[in-house]
Parts: sequence; C-alpha cells; structure tokens
Amino acid sequence: MNTHTMQVSESFRQNADQYDAQRRKLLPCFDDFYGTAVALARPDQPNVRVLELGAGTGLFSAMLLQAWPGMALTLVDNTAAMLVQAQTRLQAWPVELITADYDQIPSALNREWLGQWDMVLSALSIHHLTDERKAHLFQQVHNWLCPGGRFINADQISGASPKLERRYWSHWLDAIRSTDLSETAIQDCLERRALDRTATLMDQMNWLQAAGFSTVDLAWRHYGFGVFVADKSV
Repeated sequence: MNTHTMQVSESFRQNADQYDAQRRKLLPCFDDFYGTAVALARPDQPNVRVLELGAGTGLFSAMLLQAWPGMALTLVDNTAAMLVQAQTRLQAWPVELITADYDQIPSALNREWLGQWDMVLSALSIHHLTDERKAHLFQQVHNWLCPGGRFINADQISGASPKLERRYWSHWLDAIRSTDLSETAIQDCLERRALDRTATLMDQMNWLQAAGFSTVDLAWRHYGFGVFVADKSV
C-alpha cells in the first residue's frame, strides 16, 4: 500500500463513525446520484454476481440490496473499520466482505471468479487513484466482467478547465455550508478532499473506451459528480 493510499485509508478510518451521518449533507445531489446508479444496476437475470469496489460502510450496498435483493454481492474496501460497519448494516443479506487495496484485489479474489462477474460497481472511491491507476483499474474491471457485463462508476468529475473546476468547487462548498454541518466537520471533509485525484469527464470516458468496453456513457451529471456506465460486449 503506497503512502497516498495509506493517507486515504487513515482519513476514512478516523471518520468512519461520522461518514454515513454526513454523507447526505456533503453530497447535495445524494438522491439522484445514488438513485441513478441503483437503477442502472437493475439485474436482467436472477442471482447476478456483483463486485463492489471501495464499498466503505455499505451505504451504496444497502441501497442495491434493498432494490435488488437477489444480488450475490462481494464488497471490497481497504479500510477495515468501514467494513465492520458494512457487516452490521448488511447482516440481513449473505454478502462477502474483503479488506484489500485496489492493487491487492486480484490476489484477494478467488481467481476462478475472474471473468465471471456480471457487474462491477463503485461509488465515490476511484477518484482517490492516480490517473495511471484509474486507467489500469478500468482495464482490470473489463477483464473481470463476464461477456455482456456492466461497470457502473458513480464518482467525482473535475472541470474541463481550471475556471470550470473553480465554479464546481464553489457550488459544492456553498451547498454544504448551507447545511447544519459544523465548521469542524466541513474542515475535516476539505482535508479528505485534498487527497482526491479527480479526473475530467473526457479522460474517464477515454480510459473506459481504451479498456475495451463496447458501450460507454455518462448517465447522469451534476457539476462535479457523475454516474458512468460501461458495458462489455457479449
């Protein structure tokens, strides 16, 4: 685990208890953001095998299982404290939890599953990776999916220019300051966001296409947040 990854993991470990309570306030477009991702994950067959990357406390996982209870869901996250909360939240469902960094996933997974996942999902996690690691991960995801499989990535998007990025940032900051979050909570969030390595829309779309996905689209966007969907050919 590299230094940056350790910093990200530690920041989430320290804030694991407050993460869920603050999430809706820190994400002004919460309902549309997660709702779009959940809708795109609607299974077209029973017992779909789903891998969730950067699953955290299981917030997104619970939404998925409440909407589509037949999913066979495996959660991966590099922060054990977050997965402890996920285990409690998801105790009604037979989920699998794996503590692993993105670089450790291939060895953490049972290799016979490689190429067999019906869906790979992620929400607000991949933006922590460098651009090189994002592009590599997208290629790995394509390899992990079975023919016809789907990748859904609900994540941050940086502005296409510094001017746009400043506008997106100020819009988000104004929105969270309009909530009842304390200034301490806001400053803690800003410290976590300083570790972000968010990429532009075009870069992320290009990496998905280069990874081999036959269909790549942006299903929804609100300023610096978006939901990508990429399908593997049959």
